[in-house]
Amino acid sequence: MATLPAAPLRWPSASCTAASHLPHLPLPSAIAAVLVRILSLPDKDFIQEQLNKRASYLSSRLIGTSTGQLVVVPCNIGFHWILTMINVEKEIVYLLDPLRHRIYDQDWKYVVNMALTLYNAEAGRKGKKQPTWEVVKAPRQPDAKQCGFYIMRYMKDIIENFGVGDKESLPSLFTNLKYTLVEINEVRSEWAECMLDYI
Repeated sequence: MATLPAAPLRWPSASCTAASHLPHLPLPSAIAAVLVRILSLPDKDFIQEQLNKRASYLSSRLIGTSTGQLVVVPCNIGFHWILTMINVEKEIVYLLDPLRHRIYDQDWKYVVNMALTLYNAEAGRKGKKQPTWEVVKAPRQPDAKQCGFYIMRYMKDIIENFGVGDKESLPSLFTNLKYTLVEINEVRSEWAECMLDYI
C-alpha cells in the first residue's frame, strides 16, 4: 500500500532522555539550570500559537491523500520520538510509542485532531466530531536512548509489509514486542549511509 510521508517536526536522534542534554554539573548548579528553563518557558498564548501552526502545517500535508492511504508522521515530543499514522478518509489515528503503550502527549493529540478538523473544512466535508485514536502495541525500546531507531524500524516494517498477505492491519504487523539487535542495527546502518550522502 502506498504511503505519504509527512515531514517530521524535528530531525531524529537516538536519544530520548532529557537528562542527557544537560551538562554534567554539581547538583545545586543542575537544579538551578532546570529552574532557569522552567522560568523561561513561553506563555500559554505563545504555546497555543505554535500548536496551531503545527496543526496548519500538518493539515496542508494531508491534502491530496488517496483513498485508503496512510500518512506517516514521525514526531519528536520533547527528547522522545513517536510515530503517528493517519487514515485521513476514516479519521483514524494510530499511535506507536516505543517507550509506552498509551497516549502520553496531549499537545500532539491536539495538533493531529486540529489538523484533521482544518483538513475537513478545506475539503468541505463534515467529518467526525473527534478522530478515533488507537494505540498500536509495537516493540518497546529496552532503554531510554533508542527511540529514534525504533521509529525508523516501525516505518520500515510498515512501508515494506503493510497490506502484504494477512498484514491488513497495523497491529497485525507487530506480533513480537521486541526487536532483535540485528533488526535495529539494520536501520542504524541505513541511517548512517543516508547521512554520508550529506557529508
